[in-house]
Amino acid sequence: MKWKEYVVENYLQEKGGKYELLKPAIREKIYRELTSNDESKILNASKILIGLDNLNFTQKEISDIEKKCENLPKSKSSSMRDYRQDVNAGIMLIKHFDDGAKCKCGVYEKWIQFPPEREVEIGYLSIQKEPYTNLEKYQIEYDLKCMICKTEWQANQNDGYHYPIYEWVKKGANIV
Repeated sequence: MKWKEYVVENYLQEKGGKYELLKPAIREKIYRELTSNDESKILNASKILIGLDNLNFTQKEISDIEKKCENLPKSKSSSMRDYRQDVNAGIMLIKHFDDGAKCKCGVYEKWIQFPPEREVEIGYLSIQKEPYTNLEKYQIEYDLKCMICKTEWQANQNDGYHYPIYEWVKKGANIV
């Protein structure tokens, strides 16, 4: 199942709905969950948000989300990483678009959970050549190009942790 379809059918619970038409409803549900005081809803909304395009949050919604999420308590569960990192990444993305960004190129290097295939699917990037499995570095390397600003990227997927993490490096920068 494609990501946008997953969000519509499983997150929003709208079977057969069209993503573009349902973006306002998706934004509203994410807003409700980020301001809910429920750790699992906040985490889930953050993970959904990070994988989407600009949902056009209002200034009031952004302010409410920041206020509700600025002093979240440490998780009571024993997860691999602090859920507040996902929340902060989601807020970073909302603010990135609110600042006028048209693509995600300004945030790829700042967070470890932007899967290249998902970014291609939502329309921001194109794959320039077949992903390369670098056995020496234990990673899959993607050569990508932004469809909007034309920035070229190498995204490295490392599966050596408990879940995949992604390192994004602008082409022309020092790729190690």
